[in-house]
Amino acid sequence: MCPKGACAVYTLGCKVSQYDGQVLREMLAAEGITPAAQDVEPSVCLVNSCAVTARAEQKCRQLVRRLARKHPGAKVIVTGCYAARAADELSSMSEVSAVIQPGDTEALRAILGIPAAVHEYSADHVLWGVANFHGHARAFLKIQDGCDGTCSYCIVPSVRPRLQSRPLTEVVDEARRLIDNGFREIVLTGVRLGKYGRNLDSGDSLADAVEAMERLDGLDRFRLSSLEPMEVSPEFLDRAAACSKLCRHLHLPLQSGSDATLARMNRPYDSSFFLDLLALVRDRLPGLAISADVIAGFPGETDSDHARTMEVCGKAGFCRMHVFPFSPRPGTKAELMQPRVLPEVIKARVADLTRLGCQTADAFRASLVGRRLRVLFERQVADPAETSVLEGYSDEYQRVRASCPADLIGRAALVVAERLDGDALIGRLCGAMTACGNPA
Repeated sequence: MCPKGACAVYTLGCKVSQYDGQVLREMLAAEGITPAAQDVEPSVCLVNSCAVTARAEQKCRQLVRRLARKHPGAKVIVTGCYAARAADELSSMSEVSAVIQPGDTEALRAILGIPAAVHEYSADHVLWGVANFHGHARAFLKIQDGCDGTCSYCIVPSVRPRLQSRPLTEVVDEARRLIDNGFREIVLTGVRLGKYGRNLDSGDSLADAVEAMERLDGLDRFRLSSLEPMEVSPEFLDRAAACSKLCRHLHLPLQSGSDATLARMNRPYDSSFFLDLLALVRDRLPGLAISADVIAGFPGETDSDHARTMEVCGKAGFCRMHVFPFSPRPGTKAELMQPRVLPEVIKARVADLTRLGCQTADAFRASLVGRRLRVLFERQVADPAETSVLEGYSDEYQRVRASCPADLIGRAALVVAERLDGDALIGRLCGAMTACGNPA
């Protein structure tokens, strides 16, 4: 295959996977493989897959079949976490031309007919290094990869690389490249972000990375993707609270409010610890928005376990709840756990938790009415005769719309939230921001 052909990259899954997909795009571009535009038929479709749930794998198979139908002359190559978990399963699909293990750039070069590596990438299935972020208003920056956890339901430790972190100097250099290319918001991400720095001789920690981002000129704000509850310390919260550019939103996976279920999940905390942590977090960072993941229907979960999860989630007052039905992952301890919860019961519990999540989200949004919010506008949603209506997200990761000049797209501004409109806040512009994230 000619290395000058066009390649379309499709990524499924989390922010870490999205980052890996962008690395692949930039690597291919550096090797002379151009990104496929809408009006250009690709010679290669590269699918960066996810394996966190059975549904994620199903979506990958559906995408592969759809691409093969739409682009019958293209090779369909699959990489990513699903490829790491079940390469033979993917290879058996007639639509799949090749399956490549994550990080095996030499195999990808061989398939694409690229004779030799032009750029070197880290070994051990780790991909880092981007200068842009295709199709996103905010850039993701992976600073850590791998997980040494032993959660009984989770496939991630077996499909991601060993636990490791990037040197802080590399993180800062990459952040500067992204800022130079126009990104005013960066999301620090990792599989176990709270363990950033554990393998570094420098002794740097996530708090050091947060403070380094705070010092970057030209950055309006930055976020943290997800932190495990047991990795949020009082010292980290104190140092984070001093950073004005850090968005006031944390994602803290709960998974269950039942202590018995948490024990079967092999999660190293109980519900009291989690609720006490939320109280500490909100004390150190007032007004903070907190979102969470919750699994419904874990093996052995009783009606009383579900009721306790509902109680804990209600007390937590999450701004957003990501509710997942239990998905048995091959090779995990939970795959063989009994008794299994009936599918119709799982469906009902997902519905219960989803309704509760909508209620707590509505309550949190209502608490923001009347407050001045920092919003980074991402798109224009209406264009009346005299003013534009722009939409973006507040620091608290809430959708906000306001009438303001169209040239504010991609920039942060201060907006007073005046009312609710469904799942969005409607506000009034009250000031732009300077390049250092402070009011103009």
